[in-house]
Amino acid sequence: MADPNENQRLIFELQGEVERLRNSIPINVEIESVQIFKLSPIEPDIIGDIRPNRIIICYCDATETPFTVDLPDASEVSTNIFSFPKTDPSNNAITLQAQFDQLIVGSLTLINNVQFNAPKIGSDGSNFFLL
Repeated sequence: MADPNENQRLIFELQGEVERLRNSIPINVEIESVQIFKLSPIEPDIIGDIRPNRIIICYCDATETPFTVDLPDASEVSTNIFSFPKTDPSNNAITLQAQFDQLIVGSLTLINNVQFNAPKIGSDGSNFFLL
């Protein structure tokens, strides 16, 4: 059975993360809700599951092995904000990879191998940028 205190702590942390993300959103974007994914080497995909006007939090667990997350087409997610917290203490990297010729802050990939580091990205409709 899950520890109710641990569950409450996680809810509190999630609420804080959502509020920080809301505060980083451009003023012309109306966020409706939050979508949460748990990503791993077995389940690394978010493409096709993203709804518009959402904060998307993708908890990434690379305990077993590094893995790559293919980002959706930047033109389809310009009303979304993404966060990719790495949840495990391993040195295994999570690689965010843009599609086609799209870039993430001038590069095709963004790599995170630090526990609790949570890159936050948005899209201008053509490329991705850090928030």
